[in-house]
Amino acid sequence: MADYPDQAHHGDLPLKKREDVFRGICINVNRFPVTQDDTKYHEFFASVQQYNPSALMIQEPGINWNAIQPDQYLSHVAQEHLAPDQAQAYTAHNLHSGTNDRCQWGGTAIISHGDICQNSMGGGSDLMGLGRWCWVRYQGKGDIILRVVSA
Repeated sequence: MADYPDQAHHGDLPLKKREDVFRGICINVNRFPVTQDDTKYHEFFASVQQYNPSALMIQEPGINWNAIQPDQYLSHVAQEHLAPDQAQAYTAHNLHSGTNDRCQWGGTAIISHGDICQNSMGGGSDLMGLGRWCWVRYQGKGDIILRVVSA
């Protein structure tokens, strides 16, 4: 545990990830910040770099992704803060809310981070367009396929 600062947390703190390990982390962000002047924004990406997840399943980003500028999309900011070839993002939000407000309750997202991006087979979201879940598939060794879902 010496690799991580002594701070309040829930569960076990992960140790340094081995190369042959797929690490999935779920986090309810309770509104993802889209402006870089929000401290929550920097803390989020610092945590991703610290814990090095292969896939980060995000619940409650609270963003109408259609109502923000493309440079604020999660895929763009993840590549900007993590590495262009080492980050991919899939998002889902309620497409039927009838509003163009940037903030919207709920939603889900997945960030693929690191070498696992090379194994991504694509992703998607719930067919009703309600933002209830999104998913990504990864090609493993042999015929193994892993589907990761954020709901």
